[in-house]
Amino acid sequence: MTVLTQVGGVVWLFYLIIANRTRIFFRGKKIAQHPIVKSRIGRIALHFLGFFALYTLITFLIVPPLAKASGRIPLELKASENFPLKPNNRLFCLANRHYVTPRMYATLKDISNDLKTNYSDFQIVYLDANFPFFDGFPLLPHLSHNDGRKLDIAFIYKDIETNQVSFGKSISNLGYGICESPQKGEYDQAKICAEKGFWMYSFLQKINTRKKRKTTLDEVHTKQLIRKIIRHKNVKKIFLEPHLKTRLGLQKESKIRFHGCHAVRHDDHIHIEI
Repeated sequence: MTVLTQVGGVVWLFYLIIANRTRIFFRGKKIAQHPIVKSRIGRIALHFLGFFALYTLITFLIVPPLAKASGRIPLELKASENFPLKPNNRLFCLANRHYVTPRMYATLKDISNDLKTNYSDFQIVYLDANFPFFDGFPLLPHLSHNDGRKLDIAFIYKDIETNQVSFGKSISNLGYGICESPQKGEYDQAKICAEKGFWMYSFLQKINTRKKRKTTLDEVHTKQLIRKIIRHKNVKKIFLEPHLKTRLGLQKESKIRFHGCHAVRHDDHIHIEI
């Protein structure tokens, strides 16, 4: 729980204290003789529900003000007119992986509202950001999401048959692993990294079981999104696979960097840093 959510381990210990005191309080009382309480499966279910309720309460009511005091704030749970940004999956928020610095928050608001002036239904879809506390605390499996200044953003996609743009929709539940692989004649960084022994470079793609795709990369709007990100004064660099940098005509953009074979491939999302 600590690895996945940062605060989950502490909440679990807190729950154990509460559960133990509750058990002592109800010992010998009628409720302790209830069949659900006396069965092993029933006790496990009650513990799960109790912990989940406590974890959810702390995650959405206690953690945000504490994180704000330490310099990080949560991103939006859903898009609004004033801030057209939302998580690809609210599990990112439940796991406390949606925190950023106020500067990153303001940067995203500028970019999303700027694009919304051109496309009324535009929304930025975010993936992993950072945990709420402590610089340097790793947000696995990422190597650098540890200071509130990094964020992964989904590409913009369109329907393969109708060509209709899907603003506000990613291609998978988690947003990772379904890659826009190199086409014939394009530079294949994934293959080069694999030949060097970096097996984990395409790991997320290999474990993704989705076979049939109904959507594909919207190159026009994704390029516009990336250009807006690059043009913002606060953005220092973004990570993108070399073949997509070339395909989208962004070769001259110095803020677009190659992240190295020791990371995972970036042709399924955009990584930005401020």
